Amino acid sequence: MTAPRVTAADLLSIDVEAEVQKLCGRQLEDEVATVAEVCRFAIQSGAIAVQVDLGRRRVRVAAPGGAMPSGAFEAVAVLADPGCAVAARHRALVELEVSCGVGLLALLAAPTASLGVSDSDRAMTLVFCRGRAPGAVIGRPTSPGLVLTVARSGSRRVLRRALREKLAYASVPVFLDGRATSRGPALPDCLVQLTVETPRLSCRVGLPRHADLSRSIVVVGEVVAKEVYTASRRGAVHLAVVRDKARARAPAVDLRVVHDLVREVRDTLYVRLAALLGSMSVADQDCARRLLLRYALQAGRLELLAGVPLFRTDSGAQVDLQTVRSLCTDGVLWAVEPPGRGADGKDGGRRTLVLDGYEREFLLRAFGLTVEPPPAGYRRRLAAAVWSQVAAGASRVRQYGRGFVAGLMGVRPIHESFWADAERGVIRAIEALLTSGRYVLPTLTPGLSRLTRVALVEHGRLPLAPRRFGSGFVLLVPRRHPQLQRMARALEADPGMLYPLMAVLFGGHDGFGGGKTELQAALFTPGPTP
Repeated sequence: MTAPRVTAADLLSIDVEAEVQKLCGRQLEDEVATVAEVCRFAIQSGAIAVQVDLGRRRVRVAAPGGAMPSGAFEAVAVLADPGCAVAARHRALVELEVSCGVGLLALLAAPTASLGVSDSDRAMTLVFCRGRAPGAVIGRPTSPGLVLTVARSGSRRVLRRALREKLAYASVPVFLDGRATSRGPALPDCLVQLTVETPRLSCRVGLPRHADLSRSIVVVGEVVAKEVYTASRRGAVHLAVVRDKARARAPAVDLRVVHDLVREVRDTLYVRLAALLGSMSVADQDCARRLLLRYALQAGRLELLAGVPLFRTDSGAQVDLQTVRSLCTDGVLWAVEPPGRGADGKDGGRRTLVLDGYEREFLLRAFGLTVEPPPAGYRRRLAAAVWSQVAAGASRVRQYGRGFVAGLMGVRPIHESFWADAERGVIRAIEALLTSGRYVLPTLTPGLSRLTRVALVEHGRLPLAPRRFGSGFVLLVPRRHPQLQRMARALEADPGMLYPLMAVLFGGHDGFGGGKTELQAALFTPGPTP
C-alpha cells in the first residue's frame, strides 16, 4: 500500500477560519472595536449617511448610498463558504484584507452576521453563521446602499457611549439610535480653531474653553483610532483632531510628527487668541484670559500680552498689563474679588482692579506685585452696587418667568414670520376694521378700539375679549381653534366672509353698527362670473 502523495499546495495550505480569527483578534480587541470597524467600512463605502441601531442581540448598520468594491461581495460569499476550495478562499481573504480591511472580515469572525447589498438591478443579503455556508436572500431592488448586522452580547449602554466617542468626528452624518452623533470637522467648545494640511495628515487644532490637559485625537477612516492626553510644560492646552488621508488599515500615524505639527499650530493660535480677546463675549474672555496668562507665564512669552486688555477695573473698563503696572505703588495693587463694581470706580484717587485668585498669582509670579483690598469706604459703595445688581437680576428673572408661563399657556404672541397666509389675512382684516373705526370691540369705546393691538397666539377661547396690555389693550387670536381655522380658509377664498368671521370671533356682537349693511350686501351679492 502506497502512501498518499503530498503536493506543495498541500504543504502551503492554511486554515482559513483560523486566519480570519487571528486577523480580527489582532486588530479588534473587543465588541466596541468590531462595531467601530463595521461602521468605518460603511462610511468609506461612499454612504451619504450612516444609521447605527443597537438592538437586543445585534447591531444594524445601514449605509444608504454605499457600494461594495468591485468583486468584494462575491469574495465574501466564497470566503464564508467552508465547501469552497482552500485556494479560492485564501485568494478571497487576501483580496478582502487589501480592499476592505477588517471591516467585512469582522462579520465572518462574529457568531452570526449578515451583509445586504442593494442597487437598481438587484438586492441580495448574505446571512453568516460561523462554520456554515452563508445563506442568500434575494429581494426587490431598492435604493442603493448597504446594510450590515453583527451579533451583540455586551452592555448596550457601554457600547453606545463608546460608539458616540468613536464616531464623533466623522465627516458624513452618523445617527446612533436615531440621534445625531457626528459633528464633522468642527471642534467642540473651542475659542479659536485652525486647520493645517500636509501630504499625509489633515490637522485641526483648537484652544478649548475648559481643559487642563492637551488632547490629541487620531482619526483613521473617519473613526477615532487613538486618543492621547498630555500635560504641557509650557502651559499650552489644545484639542487636536488629526486625520490620516491615506486611510490606513491600522493607525500607523507617527505621534512625534503629530506632536511637532500641533505645537507649531498651537503657538499661532495663542497669538490669534490674544488679538481676538477684546471682541469676545464676557464668558469667553474669562476662559481666554486664563489660557493666555498660563501660556505667557510658563512659556516665558510675556511680550504676547502687550496691549491686550486682560484685566478689569471696578468701573468695568478693561486695561492692559502696562496700565496695571502703572496703578501699582511700592509694589502694591488695590483689588477686589469678582464680581465687584464700585459706585464711581475710584477710591482715594486710585483705580481698583477686579482680580481672581489666578490673576493675583500671575501678577505675583511674573512681576512680584502684592495685591491688597481697598479701604473700608470702598467696600460700602461696593455693597450698594452689588445689591443694585442683585435687584436688577431679580427683575430680569421675573420678566423671563412671566414669558415662560405665557409660552406654556399658549398666550405668547407669535412672530409674524411664523404666520400662515390664511392667518395673516385674518389678522390684517381685523386690524383694518379696528384702525378705521368701522368695528367697536365689546366693552371698549371707539377710541380705545382703534388703539387695540391684534396678536396671534397658539391657544385660546372664542368669543374673543380685549385684554389689558400695559397702558392699552390687546386682542389675542388663537390660531389652533378649529372655528378660526375654518373661517380663515373661508376668508382666504372669499373676502366677503369677513362679516360672519367677526360674528364668530365675538359671539355675534354687533360691533359694526350702521356699517354692517355694506358687509351684508358684499356677502349675499353673487360675484362676477369668471
